[in-house]
Amino acid sequence: MTAEAGHLLLILATAMMWGTGINLLLPAHQRNNRLGQWLADGATGALVASYLLLSWCFVSDDFSVRYVADNSNSQLPLLYKVAALWGSHEGSLLLWLLMLGGLLQYFRRSPLALLRHQGLAILAMLGAAFGSIILSSANPFVRLLPAVPPEGRDLNPILQDIGLVLHPPLLFAGYAMLGALFAACVAILLDGRFQLAQRPLQRLAILSWLCLSAGNVLGAWWAYSELGWGGWWFWDPVENASFIPWLLTTALLHCLLKKQLSSQLARLSLLLGIVAFGSCLLGTFLVRSGIVQSVHAFTSNAGRGTLLLLLMALFLLPALWLYAARSPRLKCRGQWASVSLLLGIALLLAAAFSVLLGTLYPLLCELAGLGSLSVGAPYFNMMFVPLLMLMALLMGWSFIRPNHRYWLLGPWLLTSALWLWLFPGHNPLYTLMGMAAANWLLLAEIQLWLPGSVRPGKAARLAHFAIAIALLGGTCSSQYETEALLRMGPDQGRTLQGSFGQYSFVYRQTRPLEQRAYHAMVADMELYRGTDQFITTLLPQRQTFRSNGMEVTEAAVYHHWLQDFYVSLGQQLQPGEYLVRISIKPLISFLWLGGCLLLPAALLALAPRRQRARQAGTAPHCVTGVVYE
Repeated sequence: MTAEAGHLLLILATAMMWGTGINLLLPAHQRNNRLGQWLADGATGALVASYLLLSWCFVSDDFSVRYVADNSNSQLPLLYKVAALWGSHEGSLLLWLLMLGGLLQYFRRSPLALLRHQGLAILAMLGAAFGSIILSSANPFVRLLPAVPPEGRDLNPILQDIGLVLHPPLLFAGYAMLGALFAACVAILLDGRFQLAQRPLQRLAILSWLCLSAGNVLGAWWAYSELGWGGWWFWDPVENASFIPWLLTTALLHCLLKKQLSSQLARLSLLLGIVAFGSCLLGTFLVRSGIVQSVHAFTSNAGRGTLLLLLMALFLLPALWLYAARSPRLKCRGQWASVSLLLGIALLLAAAFSVLLGTLYPLLCELAGLGSLSVGAPYFNMMFVPLLMLMALLMGWSFIRPNHRYWLLGPWLLTSALWLWLFPGHNPLYTLMGMAAANWLLLAEIQLWLPGSVRPGKAARLAHFAIAIALLGGTCSSQYETEALLRMGPDQGRTLQGSFGQYSFVYRQTRPLEQRAYHAMVADMELYRGTDQFITTLLPQRQTFRSNGMEVTEAAVYHHWLQDFYVSLGQQLQPGEYLVRISIKPLISFLWLGGCLLLPAALLALAPRRQRARQAGTAPHCVTGVVYE
């Protein structure tokens, strides 16, 4: 009865969320605020209980539940049994809904009336719509009676990684925060009062940006360490689906971080809040409808895609109509935004649009009858890298004092040209742009320590420094990589020239390895500096899982702060000989370091600011003085 109880609780939670939304959107003289808030509390509790019951089905190996039978196995480790719940379409939507349910409590307890009423109503109706989609087309509690399989099909071997435990929850937390931000923006448009509105919007935007940043960086690391091809970003449609909301949320943050907003920035903030959540729904549709091909795609069910399109229309079209009707009347007493800020936001929007266009263009061509084509890394590099360089130049320019800007141009151009002359990359243009952008940001940080410099906030400085470090790592790892695809067998060696010296790889032997879930062939690959200075033994594997016979490659990586040594074992060519991919990736650790530094930057931005003493009767500012005329 566990699955039936979970199903009933999900129905109850969905009904209570619809009730919350309908009740709180009624006119003030008709609504029962206490009833709406009680319904929200009940919906959150029912969602938590429903989720825990489905988790128990996984932990207890209840293969009479179809979703458990399709995504788990009795031999699966406990940690992966828990994570398998969000490893496919049904469970991932339920996880998203659970996080929306948790945010109901954030709105429920907000000191702002517009969030407690209109905001809570919009968020509850959004959760109810998600719940209705799950119940109608993605119910994870369906039974397989009477034909109960004795064993489950197992979790996809590629997903049996610590990345599954952390990456999807972080992304869905970011999406849920954007859903709450969307609800807050619509509530502000409905209410017509902006007093104290900026700080809650700012917090939701920072939290969403924090989760999306962590999710994207972790996803890149997961692809690098697990897929065996040695790269960390493939411009895959599913990767783009989480990257576009990050770009839009970054633009939104730059709107909201000013203390006092102008009317233009206030309007733009509301529009970006709506569009950023719309990009989440669009990405969800692309991932789950089957209209784009991706190794990461959840499902290929067109019916589910249609329901997601209906969800987008149900919420986005009224929100955009409301924005068009109400935003022109919005006035604000804040200062106009600087040119550099507006240019930075415009570049972020252009970058998001270029990624969206490259993702949708093949689909649009196919729908128009122009044939099938693919858009790969050359397009994205051609469009995105120049925009990234311009953004980096603007970031540095905004931090540099006016009297320092021009005398820094000489050292910047000289060091950038000198780097390219001493270390020519595979693509000189991309190498120059990447290194020049990172170099400019680092020079901007250095000049802040000169006497008389006006230093911006610590969060902004750390975030821009993190981007510089990540640019340095991404450029060096992609443009100075040494790679070889070799046919190797026992006691065969190969010497490769890396950026920091010459290294030898010696294939000693291939040996079998038996584990609970799989059996594998392991290659003992010794790594030497030069030809005689032993460093370590790398152990790449070719795993075959017992439950479904699927073969996967488990790469071996030796991490060093200057470079990574990456070895993956491919197909067996003949007895004792395998296809081996060897890569030396200089400064890729800087990429992960830069990504990790974004997280404390977001936490610094979340830290409460010291409030200055205000005179009696003075209205507080958050989106200060914004009113409807």
